[in-house]
Amino acid sequence: MPLYKILPDGQTLDKVDRSDFLNEQELHSLIEKNLPNVLGIRLIASEFSIPNGRKVETETTQEALKKAIFDLHGCKSKWLESAPVKETFEGEAVWEGTVQVFELIDHPTAKKAYAWSYLVDDSGQRKFFAVLHQGPINSAVNAVKASIVSEK
Repeated sequence: MPLYKILPDGQTLDKVDRSDFLNEQELHSLIEKNLPNVLGIRLIASEFSIPNGRKVETETTQEALKKAIFDLHGCKSKWLESAPVKETFEGEAVWEGTVQVFELIDHPTAKKAYAWSYLVDDSGQRKFFAVLHQGPINSAVNAVKASIVSEK
């Protein structure tokens, strides 16, 4: 997915070249810093490496996901449904799990959110995601795709 910057005239976009950054971490920091504005995503846990072909653990309670939505987006929510998602790349499964769909209560810009978590390691820690239904994020599948892109 290409990145673009807004030129000083405020009306023109220019494609960002990877060579504009000293290293991958600089680019990663820029993307993570702007996730709330661009995709409606805010990460609530430290970054962890993602092994290829992860099966996502989805044993999180609805209450824990509601808390993540509240912590990230500042509103209460009501569970609507579960949406199984399997994302593949070049024929290989890169993400497989169940995304929980919630109705948002009194959120200023979105009516729904997609939420899930996974176990980070054997410590029992979980990484939570709560992605707003807005802009290009109009399904559980697109929410997962956006989270995968944000972790690259």
